[in-house]
Amino acid sequence: MERVAARILVAGAACVAVLLSLRALEGPFQVWRVGVRSPLTLETVFTMIAAALLLLACRRRPGLAQPPRSADLPLLLLALALTALAFLPNIRDPFLSDDYILVGHATLDPHTVASSFVTPGGDGAFRPIGSIWYGLVHALVGARFFPWHFSILALHLLNCALLFAVVRVLWGNAPVSFTSALLFGLHGTRAQVLAWASDNFDLLACALSLTAAWLLFRPAARRAWLSAAFALVLLAMAILCKESAYAIPVIVFCLAAAAGRLHDRRVRLFLAGSVVVCAALFAWRWSLFHGPGGYLDPSTGRPAILSLHLLSTLKALCLRLWTILLFPLNWTEPTGGWVAAALLLGCGAVLFLLWSSGGLRPWLVLSMLAATVCAMVPVLHLALVGESALGSRIYYIPALPFFVLAGHVVASVTPRKRAVLALAALALGTVIVLEHNLRFWHRAALVADQVCDDAAHGRPVPANSDALPGLLSFGNGLKECVELKREK
Repeated sequence: MERVAARILVAGAACVAVLLSLRALEGPFQVWRVGVRSPLTLETVFTMIAAALLLLACRRRPGLAQPPRSADLPLLLLALALTALAFLPNIRDPFLSDDYILVGHATLDPHTVASSFVTPGGDGAFRPIGSIWYGLVHALVGARFFPWHFSILALHLLNCALLFAVVRVLWGNAPVSFTSALLFGLHGTRAQVLAWASDNFDLLACALSLTAAWLLFRPAARRAWLSAAFALVLLAMAILCKESAYAIPVIVFCLAAAAGRLHDRRVRLFLAGSVVVCAALFAWRWSLFHGPGGYLDPSTGRPAILSLHLLSTLKALCLRLWTILLFPLNWTEPTGGWVAAALLLGCGAVLFLLWSSGGLRPWLVLSMLAATVCAMVPVLHLALVGESALGSRIYYIPALPFFVLAGHVVASVTPRKRAVLALAALALGTVIVLEHNLRFWHRAALVADQVCDDAAHGRPVPANSDALPGLLSFGNGLKECVELKREK
């Protein structure tokens, strides 16, 4: 009966994948009297079917035994090399919008650094450790495009390596580690994070958080309290880089639960201490902003996180979160044959992997899904990302447990050759989507640079946001960009 249900679900998902591919190839079209316009509906249907298949996979018997620990270094280097190659074409792109503000004002001046810990940000952000990082990078490379983007890529590769290491120490399985790191590195939501220097905050917070997790899960040390204390310091630094890091204790808890490590004294000490650290930092933040801070809701003038509605919250957590993770595609950028092929390839690989999975432990699946949902809570008011995928940077940290689950799904497929072929197809489709998204950011960066150059040399500058496709134009940063151009 389950096999029959699975066949029906796969057939339905395959039909949806074909429609999505046609939507990418032809744009909005009509089948008989049914119009296929917004791709988001199709993505949501496919996601729901994939979720049902995942539940069925949990009910099957486990597959063959996993391979022994081996080939760690070659697999890690392969994942890092493929990720680096995907982003190299954009590494020389100019800055965008408020990049110029952050880069232009970056400093290690002791008085400025000290005041950043007691001064709330005008945009509702409180990220003093992130500001110090910007000051360090600026001190080393100045305001040059290439070194800044290189530092961003280096941080992203470090995060991929740290994720590989964390999964490795938890499950001792090189294929799971490789798959998790590779898909995390190549995911389409990474386009904005890597193209926009302002999103260094997300990358640094993730690096600090994963380092803390590795300290907690690595082979037992004599002084458990020392590892836990160091991990708590890293957690505090991560939170002072990006608000998303408030969710790290939940991610650590779910990872430990999935791997059977909740009995570890270091993990328990960290989880207990993290309650104090998060509460203290949030109280300090509240005192500075006289509230939670964050972006303001223009309709109410209140912090956006206080303007959430039940329906939008459920839509974000139950639907949009998963569709973005499965379909991180910028639909506002012209699509075509390559994107259509990528959708077919990626959807086909996902369906094959879920169909062929040799069985997944329900507790592991539940833990990773719960961690993904909980990690979205600090940025929930920004979670309803639209067709442009603009704002998908907020998925950088919440995606960590999702890709750990993806690594286990791939590793559970037998025989091994089928798993490798399916992963290769999925990775290829993912790369095509990523390059499609990066193309938008490359074009936007070039247009932004031209606008700035025109303003610096007294040439007419477009007065509307259409000058930058899909972006907020130079609502921020034009003055700083012009000053930088004139200094050169």
